[in-house]
Amino acid sequence: MSANPLRIILGGPGGRLGSEISKIIADQIDLLLTAGMGRNDQFSSTTPDFDLMLDVSTCDGVVAHLAECVRLNKPIIIGVTGFSDQQNQQIKAAAMTIPVLQTGNFSIGINQLLQQVKQTAKALGPTWTVQIKDIHHTGKRDYPSGTALMLAQAIMDGVGKEMPVETVLYPEKSNSDAAQTISIISVRKGDEIGRHEVLFTNTSEKVVLGHTALRRSVFAEGGLVAARWLAGKAPGLYRMSDVLGR
Repeated sequence: MSANPLRIILGGPGGRLGSEISKIIADQIDLLLTAGMGRNDQFSSTTPDFDLMLDVSTCDGVVAHLAECVRLNKPIIIGVTGFSDQQNQQIKAAAMTIPVLQTGNFSIGINQLLQQVKQTAKALGPTWTVQIKDIHHTGKRDYPSGTALMLAQAIMDGVGKEMPVETVLYPEKSNSDAAQTISIISVRKGDEIGRHEVLFTNTSEKVVLGHTALRRSVFAEGGLVAARWLAGKAPGLYRMSDVLGR
């Protein structure tokens, strides 16, 4: 490891996750927070030099910061969900020039769950009814969450085909209990940090896989694991599965 700390610009330092990342970086000898940039902040001649940007601001903020990272030839980690198709295309285009790591969840445990869900879906096949419970705090605006969509994709990867996805915001009722459809029930309540369950059901039994975040720091810690990993990588679009060697 280099004797010099990895210099990070943090997008979204005032948010829940950004605040947690800032606190953890302050205690790391191999990391240095050089600046924080809000969603409307722009790079300028006074912006400190940096090695990597870790952006947990907003979709629009990420897209603006992404263009600057391309211009400066700096890697970027994106920990925001809810992008439009056009914005996702911009991210993919940027990854042809610079290293980009995009994820809906930095948690090591969630990324382990994704692997388990994929393996279970492959073993059980497409005839089981599948439901995802997606539970977060009331301040989380998007539903389903990026994590829930990642779990849905893991199911489809496991069974080897695309499946319809039905999304419902509790207390609305799901209209689907049929196989071949993934039902996502999103709940927004209290200060819930993040809880996800995947339920595979047939007429005789039920298999439940899940993850609960007990501290918000798990996401910040995972983001910094990703930052250390991405530094020095070749241009490309990376995921947390790459970081974890899966």
